[in-house]
Amino acid sequence: MTDHDQPHSYVFGAYRFDCARQVLLKDGAEVPLGSRALPVLARLLENAGKTVRKSDLLQAAWPDTFVEEGNLRIQILALRKAIGDAGQDGPAIRNVTGRGYAFLAPVGIVRDAGARPRPDPLPAPGLPARHLAEVGRIIGRADVIADLAGKLAGQKLMTIVGPGGVGKTTVAVAVARSSAADFDDGWRFVDLASLTNPRAVPDAVLAAMGAPAGRPQDVAAALAGKRLLLVLDNCEHLLDAAAELAEQIAAGAPDVRLIATSREPLRARGEVIIRLASLDVPPQGGPLGIADLLAHSAVELFVERVGAQIDPVTLPPSDLRLIAEISRKLEGIPLAIELAAAQVEYMGLQGLAHNLDSSFLLTAAGAHRTVPRQQTLQAVLEWSYRLLAPDAQDTLRQISIFPGEFTLASAHSVLTPQAEDPGTLLRTLVDLAKKSLVNISHKGGETCFRLSETTRQFAEEKLAETGMRTAVAASHARHVLAELRHTTVASAADRAAWTLEHSHLVEDLRAALDWAFSDQGDEDIGVALSMAAAPIWMTSILSEETERRLEISLSNLRPRAGPDVQRRLHLFATLASRLQLFRTSGAEISEAWRNSFDVTKGLGEVEFGLWTFWGSWLNSFMIGRHRDALAFARRCHTLASRAQSSEEVAIARLMIAISLFVLGYPIDSSEQTAPLLDIDGFAVSRSMFVRFQWDPRVVAKCYHADALWMRGRPQEALRMAKENLQLAHGIGHRPSVWNALAHGVCPIVIRSGSFDLAEGYVEELRAVSEGNPLWQAWADAYEGCLHIGLGDGRRGASKMADALSRFPENAFGHRMLGFVVRLAEGQILAGDLASANATIERALSRARDREELWCLPEILRVKAQSIVLAGGPQEERSARAHLRLARRFAHLRGMAAWQKRIDADLLALPARSAPAP
Repeated sequence: MTDHDQPHSYVFGAYRFDCARQVLLKDGAEVPLGSRALPVLARLLENAGKTVRKSDLLQAAWPDTFVEEGNLRIQILALRKAIGDAGQDGPAIRNVTGRGYAFLAPVGIVRDAGARPRPDPLPAPGLPARHLAEVGRIIGRADVIADLAGKLAGQKLMTIVGPGGVGKTTVAVAVARSSAADFDDGWRFVDLASLTNPRAVPDAVLAAMGAPAGRPQDVAAALAGKRLLLVLDNCEHLLDAAAELAEQIAAGAPDVRLIATSREPLRARGEVIIRLASLDVPPQGGPLGIADLLAHSAVELFVERVGAQIDPVTLPPSDLRLIAEISRKLEGIPLAIELAAAQVEYMGLQGLAHNLDSSFLLTAAGAHRTVPRQQTLQAVLEWSYRLLAPDAQDTLRQISIFPGEFTLASAHSVLTPQAEDPGTLLRTLVDLAKKSLVNISHKGGETCFRLSETTRQFAEEKLAETGMRTAVAASHARHVLAELRHTTVASAADRAAWTLEHSHLVEDLRAALDWAFSDQGDEDIGVALSMAAAPIWMTSILSEETERRLEISLSNLRPRAGPDVQRRLHLFATLASRLQLFRTSGAEISEAWRNSFDVTKGLGEVEFGLWTFWGSWLNSFMIGRHRDALAFARRCHTLASRAQSSEEVAIARLMIAISLFVLGYPIDSSEQTAPLLDIDGFAVSRSMFVRFQWDPRVVAKCYHADALWMRGRPQEALRMAKENLQLAHGIGHRPSVWNALAHGVCPIVIRSGSFDLAEGYVEELRAVSEGNPLWQAWADAYEGCLHIGLGDGRRGASKMADALSRFPENAFGHRMLGFVVRLAEGQILAGDLASANATIERALSRARDREELWCLPEILRVKAQSIVLAGGPQEERSARAHLRLARRFAHLRGMAAWQKRIDADLLALPARSAPAP
C-alpha cells in the first residue's frame, strides 16, 4: 500500500477529518454534517491553501447532477458554522470573488496505518439497509450525540425517549456509528417495529447476531464475552419484553452496551433516560437574516431538505419570514420538517405555510427513503394512539380542544362526561406524557400540560370521528367563560405577572369564540364570552382580530328586553375603546359612543355613565374638539365625585389635566396631575383599566413632566420622565412603555438638546413599536427630529415627511402638531423656504381650528425664522411682530421654556442670522 493509498486524516485546529470514514471529528466527537457538505469539505482540504472552483465543488457534492450555485452557498454556510473556530485570522473557508472558495486554516495530514475498518451493521428484517446508510445526514444533534457517546463507557442501558418523528432512531444510529471503533465486535441494529409478539424480541436480536432463535437468557449467553454496542429500536409497544431483555444482557454480558429508542421509558433496572427534544426554532419576532435563521437547527434542516427548490441566500424578507413561521408551526419535529420540505416543490413556501393550519401535514407523504410507518405523521401518531388504553384514548381526544397550555383543573372541568376524579385524570395525563404524547411544564408552582400542534390536530380528528366534538367544545367554552368571569386585573405593579399568568386565556378565548359563532355553536355563549373578555382585549395587543371578534359579537346581539341593554352598552364601549387604541378616530367610533349615550340615559348606572363620558372625552380629544373634551372630562369628574369613587375621580382629574395641557394651560394642567403622582399605581379596578388602556399613573407623569418642561424646569422634567419609563417597564404593559417613551422621554430629551441620550431612547421606542405600523411611524418621526436637532435639515425633513405621511389625520391628537413644527424647522435648515412656509401655515391653521395651543408660541417663533431669512427691513419687522406676539402668549400662559427660546431669537434678530438648531 502506498502512502497515498494509505488511510489518512486531515487535521486543523481541534478538528480531524477522517477521509476513509468521511466524518469530521472535533476533540474526538463527531461533528454532524450533511451528506453534501462532507465531500465539499474533503475537496477543500485536498487543496488546502488553493482556490477550488465552484464547479469542482458542485461536482464533488452533486456528481453528474446540475444544481443551482445557491445550494453550494448553503453547504459553505453549514461548514463555516461547524468549524467557525478553526481559522486563525478570520474564517477558515474564504470566498475568492468570482472564482470559488479556499481553505486557508493550517492543515496537517495524519496517516492512519493502524486504523481498523469499522464493522458494518447487520440490519434486522423490516428496516432496509439504505435507511441506515443515510442516517449520517444529521442536523442539530451534535451535542446530544456527543453526550451519549461519552456516556457509553459508564452506562449499560440508555433509552432515548421522545415523540414519534423527533429523530430517536437517527440519533441512536449516529451514536453507534461514531462509537463503533470503541467496540471490538462492532455494533448491531435491531428494529422491533414490525413485531407484535413479545416472545419474538430475543429472536430478533439473535437473528441480528447470526444465531438461532431462543430466550432472553440465550441472548445474554450469545453476547457474553463480547465488546459490542446494540441498538434496540422502537420498543414502545413491547416495553416489558425489551426491559427483561435489557436486564438479562446487563447481567450476563457486562461489556455490551445497549441503546434503546422508545416513546416511553422501558422502566428497566439501571436504565438512563435521555429525553430527546425537538430542534431549535426561531423565536417570534426574532431577526430574519438568513444567517440568523440558519443558526436555528429546525430552519437548517428545512433548508437542507428543500435543497435546490429554494436558494435562501437570495430569498426576499417575506420568504424568510415564511420559513421562520413554518419552522415554528412544525415545532422543530424533524419528521414534520422532512414531510413539509418535500411539499415545497409542489406548493411553494406560501402555500405550505397556509396549509400547515389544517390537517394537511398529517397525511402528507414523506420521502421514498422513509420507513413505511413514518411515511406520514398520521401513521406515526396512529401507531402511538393504538397502543393506548380506551380511557387514555378518550382523554387524548378530549384535551385536543385546548389550543395551548391547560391545567389539571381545566381539563377536569372540560372533560365530558367527567367520569374520572382529578387523581385518576392526573395519572392518565402523566402516562400520556411518558408516552411522549403530552408535554408537561411547571409555571408558578402549577403543573401545565400541552399537546404539540400535530398531535392536537390528530386527536381533534379522532374526536370529530366520535361525534362528541360539539359537546366538548361547548364544555370548553363554558369553562373559559367561568374563568374569565373570575378574572380580575391586578394592580399596576403586578400587571406583568398577571399578563404572564393569564396568557393562556387568549388562546382559549380564540378557540371558544370560533366555536360559539360557528354553525354548530351557541351565540349566547359567544356574546357572553365577548363581554367577559374585556381584560383580555385590553391587556393583549390583538388589533384587527379583537375588532373583528367584537364586531361579530355585536352583529349577533338581538334586540331583547332586560340584560341585553347593558350587554349592548358594554360591547359598544369595549369595541370603541379598542378602535380608538388602533384607529385613533373615525365615524364608527363616534357612532359607538352615541349608541352608548342613548343606552346609558335610561340605566342610571354610574360605571357605564363614567365609561361613556370617558369614551366621549377621548373621541372629542382625538378629532380636535378640545373644548368639548374638557367639558366631558368635567362632567365625568362631577359624576365620579357624587359616586365617591376615588379611582374614578383620579381618572377624571387626569382627563381634565390632558385637555388643559393641550389647550395651552400648563400650570393648571400640572395642578391636576400633581395629586396623582404619588398614588401607588392607581389600585386598578377591572373596569377602569379596560377603559383607560394605558396605565393611568404613567400617563399622569408624562403630562406632568411635559408641563414642568414647558414651565421652564427642564431638569425636573427629565428626571420625572426617566423615572416614569422605569415605572412603565416595571408594569410590563407594552402600550404603557410606549406611552412613557413617545409622550414622555423622547420629546423632552430632544427639546432639551441631549441628542446623544435621545438616540438611545428613540431606538428603544422603535423596538417597542415592532409590529405596530403607527407606532413605528412615531419612531421614524423622532429620528427625523434628531437629524434636524443635529443640523441635518435635509435628511431630517425627508425622514419626518415620510413618517408623517403614514399618520392618520387625527393620530394621537395634539402630538401631531409638534412633529409638524419640527418638520418646518428642518425645511428651513435645508433652505427649502417655500415648503417651510406651507408647513408652518398648516400648523398655525391646525392650532387655531382645534385650539391645540400648547405649542402656539413655538409655531410663531419658527414662522419668524422663516420670515427673517427672506431678508429686508419689512421682513425683519414682521418677524419681530410674530416673536413679540408669541412671547406675550407664552408669558400669559406660564410657558417659560417657549419664552426663553423666543427671547434668544429676539436678541439675535438684528444680526439676521440663521436660526440655531
